[in-house]
Amino acid sequence: MEKVLVGLSGGVDSSVCAILLKQAGYQVIGATMRLLDEDNTDVKEICDKLEIEYLELDYVDDFKNEVIDYFSRE
Repeated sequence: MEKVLVGLSGGVDSSVCAILLKQAGYQVIGATMRLLDEDNTDVKEICDKLEIEYLELDYVDDFKNEVIDYFSRE
């Protein structure tokens, strides 16, 4: 079974994409980037309901240092 990584936002479009890929026989892995210090509960729930693996890529520090702090300085 081929694996595919799907970027999930918690919205309808990416969720339907994951469903269609799973129905097509792929082993779907749902991933989201954590950019703020908050929980990605919606995405976790979607992955649980679809019975697919969930990955959370933690970019909180990088996003703060490279985007938020830079924007504030400028």
